[in-house]
Amino acid sequence: MAKNEMTSALVDEVLRLALMGAMVGAVVLAPNALIGLNKPMKKAFDALDKRAQERELARVVQYMKHKKLLAKNYQNGLEITTLGRLRLKRMNYEKLTIPTPEVWDGQWRLVMFDIPENKRHTRRIFTTKLRLLGYKYLQQSVWVHPFESKQEIIAVCEKLEISQYVTYIVTAHIDHESVLIDRFKALLTPA
Repeated sequence: MAKNEMTSALVDEVLRLALMGAMVGAVVLAPNALIGLNKPMKKAFDALDKRAQERELARVVQYMKHKKLLAKNYQNGLEITTLGRLRLKRMNYEKLTIPTPEVWDGQWRLVMFDIPENKRHTRRIFTTKLRLLGYKYLQQSVWVHPFESKQEIIAVCEKLEISQYVTYIVTAHIDHESVLIDRFKALLTPA
């Protein structure tokens, strides 16, 4: 793993810990606190000896303070800044997925929207994100998915600042349901 990739992954992990209220200073002293690292990152980090891990974490924390992602708080050590929260929000938005339950509840989730023409670019970003989340186009400004995804849609709408233009509906019946079941066959069929 390249040095800049490791730094970026460590920055994200330290931000997550800071958001959860963990003391970032304690993380520098206890590198084992970073147990939630993704596998390639964890493998690269574990290849370092304990002293190198401590130096790397201290370097990353210093970098984060320099970039104003963390700020010194005399009562709590270090705390996440507004810039740090924005980075986390962007990271969470990019990694957003809809969890797949073991059994489908038979309900359909519809996302309907009427985003004004002066927000055409935002509308394109929104429909692209819906497609990436696994939603399927049903008809003009109406997308469908079989699994619970209200929180994910709320997060996307808040990020794009379009909440007032989007409606989320849960329904047990849609005409021509068999066509939709066929379109979502890969998700609805147990592996």
